[in-house]
Amino acid sequence: MAKLVETREPQVIEEVHAWKDGEKRITVWTDTPIVDGDGNVVEIQGVGRDVTAERQAQKELEIAYGQISDLFNNLPAWVSIINREYQFEFLNDYYQTNLGVDPNESIGKPIWELSGPDLFEKEKPYYDRALNGETVQYYSSIEENEFEFHADLRLIPRKRGDEVVGFYLMGSNITEIKMSQKELSSALGRLEAINDGLPVWISIIDKDHVFRYMNSFYHETLGIDIEASLGEPVKQVLGETIYSIGKPYYDQALKGETVTYLNYTGQNRKEKVGLVTLVPENANAESDYFYVIAIDISDQIDAQNKLEDALAQLTMVNDRLPIWISIVDKNYHYTYVNDFYMKSLGRKKEEFVGKHIQDALGKKFFKMGKPNYDRALAGERVDYLNKGTFDGEEVDIAVSLVPRKNDDGEVTGFFVLAVQNLFLQPDSQKTDDDDDGFVAGLVEPKGNPRKNV
Repeated sequence: MAKLVETREPQVIEEVHAWKDGEKRITVWTDTPIVDGDGNVVEIQGVGRDVTAERQAQKELEIAYGQISDLFNNLPAWVSIINREYQFEFLNDYYQTNLGVDPNESIGKPIWELSGPDLFEKEKPYYDRALNGETVQYYSSIEENEFEFHADLRLIPRKRGDEVVGFYLMGSNITEIKMSQKELSSALGRLEAINDGLPVWISIIDKDHVFRYMNSFYHETLGIDIEASLGEPVKQVLGETIYSIGKPYYDQALKGETVTYLNYTGQNRKEKVGLVTLVPENANAESDYFYVIAIDISDQIDAQNKLEDALAQLTMVNDRLPIWISIVDKNYHYTYVNDFYMKSLGRKKEEFVGKHIQDALGKKFFKMGKPNYDRALAGERVDYLNKGTFDGEEVDIAVSLVPRKNDDGEVTGFFVLAVQNLFLQPDSQKTDDDDDGFVAGLVEPKGNPRKNV
């Protein structure tokens, strides 16, 4: 028992001592004086209480609290404890590093002193919900003039037994994320406006072959309800035929390969033809989705088919005419020779098409004809007569070199037309050129036309 002290006030004395087993114990003594009717202390009554376990638990709690504080102080987020009077009981160091608020100076201050009264009133309903035992998550934003601030906040009730004594506030600064999202949204809006104005089908398809985005060209040209089609499979939106053509290419794109192919949007492939390019999310790697860029080339295909038909008919006519016809490009390579030309020489087309004149007919042949070629490549039509023999008889060959031009008027080569001339000029009208060189190097003056054309 603690030493008796004569005093009129109770005294509390903490005593540390060891028991027989050597274990340290902590005892708290409360000495209460007993006084008589005259106010004199006649006795001191002492009561002792073993608080060893309580002190140990308190010590462990302080250690745990320090560890939790260290943990909170190293989190990249705001962590604080607020009581029922909306006062801060704890703030971690992130308040200092992110907001410039000193945690030590803020203990005991109400929320509105740090946030301002307007923001406090705006967010007070969330605080009250937490004080009523509800876990609350919400976003807080401040946008004034050029200042912008955004936070993701969570309030968790703090209880002592069944009683809510305050709440924990945990929050993250998401200002940069929000601003990036706004910039991305703005960019996507501009991109969507551009995409919707392009005469091109643009869409995004995911790894399940489901549409995630479609531009307005789908609706304008194919009558597709875009809003109803997003989230739907390609097969359902575009039909079995288009999907079956595209599916193998979808699988290639999802593996990271850029693919281009033709697809058809009409029955029997008659309505529209699309030149389709699939661009994966990740080049040369597994992708979760791919971009689709498709161009309507129906008119070009139709024009090409008509041109091919016309060329086929023209070739058929040219091959039956008793005229030597060929086409030479600006690099002196043959790009076309008709059948009569080959039969006259007893040779095959593959010996001429794609070959240089010199390689096809010899160096001397090319050298003698080059002046005429160059006149034609300069844009001049060249017409003249050459001598030759045909079926053992001497004949005159009329030759024309006609410049070949593209849509811009640029000379890309020349046509060569050579035919036996049945309407000879009088000798007095002939020029020296009539007996010089070849007709574009294609007819040797006194040779056999069947061998020299």
